Amino acid sequence: METYDWNSKLTYLKKHERFILQ
Repeated sequence: METYDWNSKLTYLKKHERFILQ
């Protein structure tokens, strides 16, 4: 389920994108 894992990571990154960019 690599595709699902990728989607999960992308969703996590998008949700915490602002925090990461800081």
